[in-house]
Amino acid sequence: MTSLLEIDLGHNLLRLLPKTFENLLRLKTLTLSGNKLEEFGFDIALLTRLEWLQMNDNLFKELPQGITALHHLLEIEFADNKLEEFPTPLLALTQLEMINLSGNQIKTIPDDIARMENLRVLNLQDNLITKLPASIAKLTKLQELKLEGNHFSDEEIKKITSLFPENMVKWQRVYTSLASALQAGAQKVDKLFLNHHGLTSFPADILELFHLQELWLGNNAIVKVPPQIHRLNQLHKLDLSHNKLRDLPAELVELTQLKWLNLVGNEFSDKEKQKIRALFTETEVIFEVLPDNPNKKIDDI
Repeated sequence: MTSLLEIDLGHNLLRLLPKTFENLLRLKTLTLSGNKLEEFGFDIALLTRLEWLQMNDNLFKELPQGITALHHLLEIEFADNKLEEFPTPLLALTQLEMINLSGNQIKTIPDDIARMENLRVLNLQDNLITKLPASIAKLTKLQELKLEGNHFSDEEIKKITSLFPENMVKWQRVYTSLASALQAGAQKVDKLFLNHHGLTSFPADILELFHLQELWLGNNAIVKVPPQIHRLNQLHKLDLSHNKLRDLPAELVELTQLKWLNLVGNEFSDKEKQKIRALFTETEVIFEVLPDNPNKKIDDI
């Protein structure tokens, strides 16, 4: 076992790893994504030959200081964990070429990011970031910067775009205000979040945003969805949870790209639920709370 170069223990619901991992001194690739890990359970600093570390979809709130000893590491992935801050141990690994921290709750990026002089790919999508430090422009080897699903203002988006060559920054345009979405123009709006907005009717202006891929209208008091919703033919996700809906328009089935439809907490009869399920055979339709936690709603994720 000590001569292994690669280990993949992904998607095994592991909560802790054995101390014997410290004997894997020749290991170059370690994949532990899709588990329940909050920590390694062994001294990661001993795996000094690691080149690729994949820890996506776990429960890490921070990275251990031992990460700083991995001077051969080129790619590291901690997407979909519980990180609330940019992991400062990474700043010591100036040889890193790829960092994936997407799907966390990171709010700020440190000025010292400029030290990561060999970075080619930096994935920060689906966090809570509102601005980037100007020093990030010093990453001269950067080829791809992924920023989709953060909370940048239009002004900050323009600023970031001006720092980098055209098409290097990847992001969808995410809006939490209908007014700002309409001002941006239909072609620039990919995601619209209007949860908890006190809406009593479906805003007709949304129907003009024909590039929408995700529309979130949960926790309002909407009674009807207009038949003209078929105009939003790019929709992949539609959240109508916790409203006052009793039926859906037949035209909704014309949304052929719809993959996810959240209808939790409405007023559908059992007969109407059966009808909706029969219509949407290719779409994940959700009427109930998540089975693994009866107190957790879809829109809390």
